[in-house]
Amino acid sequence: MLFTFEGEMIYSHAYKKKRKASKGFIKLYKVVKDIVDNNNEIMMEVIFGNFGSLFNSEYGLLIAAKDRLLFVADKYNDHIQK
Repeated sequence: MLFTFEGEMIYSHAYKKKRKASKGFIKLYKVVKDIVDNNNEIMMEVIFGNFGSLFNSEYGLLIAAKDRLLFVADKYNDHIQK
């Protein structure tokens, strides 16, 4: 991955910059980390943001693992795994 996440800080190796992670990212990252660790998988890429159309979008993380693609959305603090 092109970033390192420790505590509440994200360090981008590509841009060589450090910034504070949002609360939404931290919350979803912990959920995704548990899902991936329980399946003995490695996260290859992580994309954080809004996915979908203008009127029907979901806020979450899109994770590419070696054998599958995961999307974990946060709908009013209920985590949805697809």
